Amino acid sequence: MNKTQTMWRTVLILVGSLALLAAIYLCYRYYMGQEEHLPILLVSMLGFSCFSCAKRYTPGYQEQVSLKQLIYRTQNMITFKGKPESGCVLEKGIELAAERLSILTIRDDYLSAIIDGNGNGWDFFVFGSAGEIEAHLRSLLSVDEQALITFKPV
Repeated sequence: MNKTQTMWRTVLILVGSLALLAAIYLCYRYYMGQEEHLPILLVSMLGFSCFSCAKRYTPGYQEQVSLKQLIYRTQNMITFKGKPESGCVLEKGIELAAERLSILTIRDDYLSAIIDGNGNGWDFFVFGSAGEIEAHLRSLLSVDEQALITFKPV
């Protein structure tokens, strides 16, 4: 983890802790008859949201969603998985033969794999800059396979 990620994790935990302390104080005021219940809900939601977002910056989560875990090669098959927040989590992932890949569209935190040159394929949401994703894919493919694939950074 770099310094920026550590800073964000610390800030989110701090804001979440302060929000939950404020929610406790607002609960006290509510039970004393001096406060409405809506601020308690809003501040509590802010606190829990901060804690759930801070999870993204923990070392264990970073390792779980690294490019090496989400995109890897076994023999002539390349397996693609998406990060858990992408809406569709595939435990096994999608296995594609390297020779079927025709176009790889890459941008920050995103990869689109088109197969057989027909426009059909899959979209994956992964963590990483476009350069990191492209470098990782190129490290998995041989020079001959790279020659057959069009890399399209967006």
